[in-house]
Order: sequence, then structure tokens, then C-alpha cells
Amino acid sequence: EELAAPSTSTDKTDSMDMDVDGESKKLLGLGQKHLVMGNIPAAVNAFQEAARLLGKKYGETADECAEAFFYYGKSLLELARMENGVLGNALEGVQVDEEGEKAGDDS
Repeated sequence: EELAAPSTSTDKTDSMDMDVDGESKKLLGLGQKHLVMGNIPAAVNAFQEAARLLGKKYGETADECAEAFFYYGKSLLELARMENGVLGNALEGVQVDEEGEKAGDDS
């Protein structure tokens, strides 16, 4: 009677490590695609998830996380620019009365 060798925890760990690396690469590629296509919120989400997975595996300051955090920051910057542009366009033509606000403070 031959019994199968019991699987070791290192086998499971290796496959989980491969899953994390593979999944993070997919997310980085997806995020870059979204970034190029101009779908910034989706890019932010993809890079955020990739950075989270890699940070959990290697630690947030590890070299393996650099690309994910770089693109995550880049996409957050683009999102901020996009939102700032929307707010700036909404306020066009609105006059700000700074003197009136100052006069109200003197009362």
C-alpha cells in the first residue's frame, strides 16, 4: 500500500507566493491600461490592490513594492488633477468678495 507524501506547508506557501506575485502583476497591467485609457479611478483601485498585496507579502518598504506604489501615487496625482479641474471649472465666473468677508470679521 503506497501513501501519497503529505504536502508540506512550504508547498502551499510557494503557491500562495506565486498567486500574490501573479495577481499583483495582473493588477499592475490592468492599472496601467486604465491609466492610458483615462479611466483614472479604476487605475487607482487596481494599483491600490496591487500595492496592498505586495505590501502584505514583502512589507511596505520592500523593493518589490516600488513599482506598485509608484503607479499608485501617479494615478492618485492624476485623480487629484482631474478633480481639481472639475472644481475649477465649476467656480469659473463666480466672483469672490474678499472685502465683504473681511468687513464682517470687524463687527
